[in-house]
Amino acid sequence: STNLGDAKEASKKELELMSTNLGEMRGQLEETTMTFKRMNTGMFIFRLLGYIAIMGIAVLRYRAIKKVDEETEVYYYDMDLALPVVILAVILVMTRAVMTQMNFETMVMSRERTLQTCNKLLADAKNLEAFSGDDVEYSQFKLRFKSFRHDATQFLVLD
Repeated sequence: STNLGDAKEASKKELELMSTNLGEMRGQLEETTMTFKRMNTGMFIFRLLGYIAIMGIAVLRYRAIKKVDEETEVYYYDMDLALPVVILAVILVMTRAVMTQMNFETMVMSRERTLQTCNKLLADAKNLEAFSGDDVEYSQFKLRFKSFRHDATQFLVLD
């Protein structure tokens, strides 16, 4: 029976190590996920303000038009606002293209999903510790941990 006790002890130690590991990963993921979400929101607000600015310029331009002469229906305006609109539109399209090229929104979402998986694994580890599961449960958890670590490496800086 000492063999069985040693195996349980080894499993427990391994579980503690995996829990610690998961805790560190969660810390990193939470930090980077928040940064990415802030950047994503920032870019969205920037683009939104850009579109609003374009609409504003269009209104200004419309307001600036004056009728010169009643019979000939000739109009003129003092401001030529085509250039700012073109520049703004190019900037907005470029930022959108870059974000799409980087798959930015997808990256933010997959980071969030990875963080959720990490939290779930941590909860499962706590359950296993509390209700000392059998060998099958341990080995299943070990497999899930390994596959998670493999999937999460793209988001983590591992030593």
